[in-house]
Amino acid sequence: MSSIFDNAGNDSLALQYKEKEVEAAKYIHGVKSMEYFNSLLGACFMYEKYKFYEEAINGMNHLKDIHAEVWGEEDKYNYAMLVRTLAQFYSHASDNEMSIKTYKESIDLFKLIHAIDNEYALTLRFLASEYDDIGDNESSLYYQQKAIEVRRNIGDSDKYVNELYNAVLTLEQGNIKMVEEELVSMPDFVDNTSVAFVDIFKSIAFSYELQENLNRAMLYCDKALSILKEKGWDNTEKYAEVLGLKCRYQGHANLRNEAISTGKEGKHIYETLHVKSTNYADLLNDLAMSYIVLEDYEQAIQMLEVACSIYEDTSDWLSLAECLNNIGDCYQNKYDFDQAELYVQKSLSILSNNVSAEQYVTDAMNEMKRIELLSITQDRIERSKADHHSRLAMIYSKKGEIKRAIEEEKKAGKILQVMPNDQDFYNLHLIGLATLYRENEEFEEAIRCEEQSLKFWENLGQKDYIIATQYNLAITYFAKGDTIRAIEHIKNGILTSRSNDNKWLAEGMGLLAVLYWKSSRYEEAKVCLSESLDLIEEMLYQKIGDMTSEQKQRVWNHFRNLFFTYRDLIYENGGNGEDVARLYNYPKIRNYHPIHD
Repeated sequence: MSSIFDNAGNDSLALQYKEKEVEAAKYIHGVKSMEYFNSLLGACFMYEKYKFYEEAINGMNHLKDIHAEVWGEEDKYNYAMLVRTLAQFYSHASDNEMSIKTYKESIDLFKLIHAIDNEYALTLRFLASEYDDIGDNESSLYYQQKAIEVRRNIGDSDKYVNELYNAVLTLEQGNIKMVEEELVSMPDFVDNTSVAFVDIFKSIAFSYELQENLNRAMLYCDKALSILKEKGWDNTEKYAEVLGLKCRYQGHANLRNEAISTGKEGKHIYETLHVKSTNYADLLNDLAMSYIVLEDYEQAIQMLEVACSIYEDTSDWLSLAECLNNIGDCYQNKYDFDQAELYVQKSLSILSNNVSAEQYVTDAMNEMKRIELLSITQDRIERSKADHHSRLAMIYSKKGEIKRAIEEEKKAGKILQVMPNDQDFYNLHLIGLATLYRENEEFEEAIRCEEQSLKFWENLGQKDYIIATQYNLAITYFAKGDTIRAIEHIKNGILTSRSNDNKWLAEGMGLLAVLYWKSSRYEEAKVCLSESLDLIEEMLYQKIGDMTSEQKQRVWNHFRNLFFTYRDLIYENGGNGEDVARLYNYPKIRNYHPIHD
């Protein structure tokens, strides 16, 4: 069937000449002529291209009114297409209500003439996207599922697979589950080993990464790699790209040795193909993260420097800034604070002078999506700047330059304070700032920050942060010399933690023991420390069967940190080795883990 859209759009003349053409067609042939109809349709597409949405929509509504008289009453198919185009114009103009209403009108027209074809399926998907834009995930899932059913019934393999891909691109959990069910009962006409499924598997893996289900994310990476290998694509850039994703997920899952092995394989392919893409740089960055955790900083720096070079060559300034920041972390971990400062300062300079959110948004996106992505990207840039100031604060703190550290942390706070979606980060910043004030013996400022943070967490009912902030206040009062107020805050934290988490309770009892020791209340100190150690012992050994080796290590690390913290505090307050051994029941602890310090 011929379509009116074969003759529309694509006119490269200036808009004013198109408008003159429309007027000429109207004068010569009349408003009910094919010439006028096609000229106006072309003008509507030009209006839409140049974002004159009101003119485009008015023109399309006029074309609806005269369509039957120009094309005939029987031409329902092209009319349904015309209505769908009008819906797209409403969408581009960010009029979601009218867009949804008009898409539904188009769908009803297709159904009326029993045109349940690929264009009908495409309209269903457009409507699903519109619901996705307004956050109506249930309606979005419904229409996307209908689109997939139509593609399946038509039996067009390519379009069916493409519809699955469009469904997973939303990254909505409902859509992912739906596509997974489709994959299990794949129609016979589809080759489920086609390379086209690689992009679907990658998107599903990314969705599971967002859900922090790293095992499922890695599973879909393996599915994609299996297809590529079967098709002989195991030495291609696409294969290396999937290896890069798997390397990242393995790193996030703390499978560091596996991540390094996977990353090296991908790195070898990129080097063999002489490809220097941002995907390669991303792989090097993720590979470096595993080397950093394993404290192989030289290897990490080597990877990150190559990644930085690629990001700079491709003008990916945001990734370059973050990569330089990672190099700064390496030097900080090596206690080379001058080099660490140099790299973080360079990174911050790039964020301030080179990075623009506009660079990350293409003109091809509709206006609503573009504005949304601009906002997200700008937030990411601002948050990254705040993070850089906090990192500089940490570096200056370790260099003993506390006043400079405080100034940098204040800069981070100014950025975070005005970001509506980052109040959690702002309050975490307050805790960091309070620590610096305490270090600089500005106790009243530290207390002010911590009390402000405590009110925020109390309003949200965030028990973990409430407890942590109570303990921080106790440490500040303790450092100030006000042991009574310190004990008060520790007890408040303990009261909350008794109904919340044994880890916090163990830490609180241990801190309370130190404060009692400071007050020469030795018997009470012993009772508190005994309870603290018993709780840790319970976490370590009574529930050991439910713990992974990583969880056991984390609990033990927590125990070890408590031990050394309390030990040092006791020494600082006049205690000796015998006091430490007696308070901590040291022989019992040695039965479980060797401590010889």
